[in-house]
Amino acid sequence: MISGLNQEVTVLGRTFHFQTELTRKVDLYIRTEVFVGGKIVATREYKLLTPKPSDVESVRAAMKEQHGRVIESTLERAQRYQRRKQEASVSDPPQPTAHVPDFDIQQARSLSPPSRDQRAAVASAIRIRRIFGKFRLRLSLGQAIVDGEVADRLAMAARGFAWIKSSPTFEEIRLDEQMRCHLVSDQVDQWLEGEHDPTRAMEIWTEIERFNDYVAEINHRAELIEFDHQLLMWSAFQVRDSGMSDATLDHLQWLSGRAPALDQLIDRPQEVSDETWFTQLCEALTQLPSAGD
Repeated sequence: MISGLNQEVTVLGRTFHFQTELTRKVDLYIRTEVFVGGKIVATREYKLLTPKPSDVESVRAAMKEQHGRVIESTLERAQRYQRRKQEASVSDPPQPTAHVPDFDIQQARSLSPPSRDQRAAVASAIRIRRIFGKFRLRLSLGQAIVDGEVADRLAMAARGFAWIKSSPTFEEIRLDEQMRCHLVSDQVDQWLEGEHDPTRAMEIWTEIERFNDYVAEINHRAELIEFDHQLLMWSAFQVRDSGMSDATLDHLQWLSGRAPALDQLIDRPQEVSDETWFTQLCEALTQLPSAGD
């Protein structure tokens, strides 16, 4: 029997307990769980391919490597989030690099949507950003809260967080994102259960918006930027050349979660003119970051 690993680490002002152990389903897995106050707030499993389970020392080494990697990754992401939050409070956000389409007819006619293999390569990232894009739409994030509305918006947030955590996609997101999701969700639940302080409610809403910005960093992954650029270029030309079609709209579902304005169109496509589609697709291209950002 190989004993598990346990360690307490302070992240974002909270004490987290990291626990790594072996678990067997059909195959053997190394499972890392993260607790706050005895409550699981994140999990990550990796199938043990090598070494053999009977090689105790090698298995222990693999467990230690995963345990340390999970903690290190969580700390690095949390520290990066703190730095960005501090920088955002004293400076204007960086402007995205422009990627305005150049519609040379011959070149544009040779464009094609991403292939099946390209879609498969980014499928998990697409699922993750889609679920958070729908979360953003549900909560109308980015829209100002009027007087007396905050309680209703926090109730919507509670339902939104419950929906995210019950989704199979939740286990695909990074550990630190799972942790922040649980922690912000707990703040919402506590307020709804009896706090009712309007100042505190606005502080929680700000945390929800920061959480949304945090998980939106998935759009900076190089493979997604390349995928989105190809799909946006192809879609923009299709609309410009032939108008919006069901086939083009089907492909655009892969962009759900990329940009709030585009999400609004994808959510209600029957209400959108071809001119609006073209304008917003070009705008999304303009806002697309460089792969190295």
